[in-house]
Amino acid sequence: MEIATALPKNRRNGKGWVACCPAHADKHPSLSIDEGRDGKVLLHCHAGCTQDEVIDALRDRGLWPEHRPGENLHRAHGVGVKGVKKIDTPTNTLPVLPAPATSPPPDFAALLGTVPTDTWDYLDADGRVLGYTARVDRAGKKDVYGPSL
Repeated sequence: MEIATALPKNRRNGKGWVACCPAHADKHPSLSIDEGRDGKVLLHCHAGCTQDEVIDALRDRGLWPEHRPGENLHRAHGVGVKGVKKIDTPTNTLPVLPAPATSPPPDFAALLGTVPTDTWDYLDADGRVLGYTARVDRAGKKDVYGPSL
């Protein structure tokens, strides 16, 4: 595993790896690195660093990919809704995922031209907003709108 072997004091640990965590001054390997059944890299710092802190430190070292335009929400965060329609946004903007804590929910009525029947917030394990989805019922059918980058 490329990430594990690039970090200091790395070694195999069962089916995964342990290494020094790049997010703090780690003298003894505290970062567990493994691969999930779906191929996702699983990270856990036993010293208490958050996953975001570890990923940011890995990005700083060029060991974790930057968010790429066109990468959709479910591929980036393991969250998604089948059949979700894209909400058109200006082509010169890129979405920010997860949404900053200070960001207000989108004005779906303005974006869609009607008040949605229902809306859903998608949160990560720490309760941070990843995205929003809205349902609109029209003429006996439902349309669901949300992130599709």
